[in-house]
Amino acid sequence: MISNKDVMIYLLILETFLFTYDCKTSFSNVSFLGGVILAEQEKNKIEVKIYGSTYKLVGPESIGHLRLVASIVDDKMREIKAHNQSLDTTQLAVLTAVNTVHELLKLKEEVERLEEELKKLKG
Repeated sequence: MISNKDVMIYLLILETFLFTYDCKTSFSNVSFLGGVILAEQEKNKIEVKIYGSTYKLVGPESIGHLRLVASIVDDKMREIKAHNQSLDTTQLAVLTAVNTVHELLKLKEEVERLEEELKKLKG
């Protein structure tokens, strides 16, 4: 079972990435602390299960959005564990974070490429 420490590591890596790259997502005003998402706006609260452990997520996004985030993290962790049975939960959390950030960077690059292409088409 994944520990709070492991989720904190994962969320800290994501927070560092989002802060460093100043993403244009709804997460830009959200900070992660102790396995709980804290936001400056009105907050929705939900309990979710990620890799067998229950966590409380709090954030300005909809309940559905928060559930989707938890579900994607859970799915990604299970996918990675299925291919790497020897990983402990800390290693699993870090690899999940690394893979997620990699995917986010690739998407950001694609958005930038498409924005440039659109600028060229507009003349």
